[in-house]
Amino acid sequence: IANAKAGDSIKVAPGHFAENISFNGKAIKLSSESGAGKTYIQGAEGAVVIMGPAATLSGFTLTPKKDAKASGVVVVGKNNTISSNVIQDFSQSNNGFGMAVGGEDADAVIQGNIFRMNHCDGKPTSAVIRFKSSTKALIQNNIFVNNTCSAIDMSLQVSGLTFVVNNTIVKKSSWNSR
Repeated sequence: IANAKAGDSIKVAPGHFAENISFNGKAIKLSSESGAGKTYIQGAEGAVVIMGPAATLSGFTLTPKKDAKASGVVVVGKNNTISSNVIQDFSQSNNGFGMAVGGEDADAVIQGNIFRMNHCDGKPTSAVIRFKSSTKALIQNNIFVNNTCSAIDMSLQVSGLTFVVNNTIVKKSSWNSR
């Protein structure tokens, strides 16, 4: 990522990677060669991935290190894509902001992901996916299972255009829109 330029695509070989990742504000595409079942990113405290603007994250399993208070993905800016990932086992307290995916004044296409076994403090704005003051988002064809808080929480601008389409929510998850 350090040597990447805007528009570059980076393919990651299968394996387990213990690190937090920042796209450093670069519009790049980071994807696994073999999919989420074979490519794992395990992060420490804070956000495991910080991405955007105009970035793509595809084909990883994201988890925190044991006992870490971490979030999955923080989205910065516009035109981001998060697809075909498994995002699991994250836990936050103190009104956790998008424990699996979150953004403020940001937008994203979030599709084809599995969000499972994520935990938060149960406050009304805590959610697996949370966007605040977003202008647009497309959240489609995701699976939310065994999360202890709302699946989706959106605080939208009046002019925002957000679609939540064909997601499967199983056990203890719901979604809120304000």
